Amino acid sequence: MKSLFSKEILEEINARIDNLKNDSKPLWGKMDVSQMCSHCIKPLELALNDSDMASKPPLLKKLILSLFKKQMYNDKEWKKNLPTPNIFRVTDPAEFNRDKLKSIIFKFHQEKNKTNWGEHPMFGKFTPEQWGIMQYKHLDHHLRQFDS
Repeated sequence: MKSLFSKEILEEINARIDNLKNDSKPLWGKMDVSQMCSHCIKPLELALNDSDMASKPPLLKKLILSLFKKQMYNDKEWKKNLPTPNIFRVTDPAEFNRDKLKSIIFKFHQEKNKTNWGEHPMFGKFTPEQWGIMQYKHLDHHLRQFDS
């Protein structure tokens, strides 16, 4: 399974990000390429504990989300047009900042040997391996959104 902790996968993701242009058009979804880059930074910041987005959902919502947890890191691609949780939604105009996205991806990759990861506010605990897979799947999902 592909993981953002793999050097080869990191290089693949960076090459795909380098192919983005500030006028790249989405194949689906509502975000433009600049909003997508800003959106993709948020889960990485959350994983790295560089975020103030750690609000936990009500217990009932957390129980419902637990039914989808394995889809976050299984071997299937994420479906198009999945709903975006409010804490990760980017609707305002954003700066097209590939370098910032690549920088935080690299920072996440550098944590590949970390064993004590914090909890995801919506899904709870993930193993280090699951964090790497989940972050790859999220980036892959959005890069497929803008692949030409």
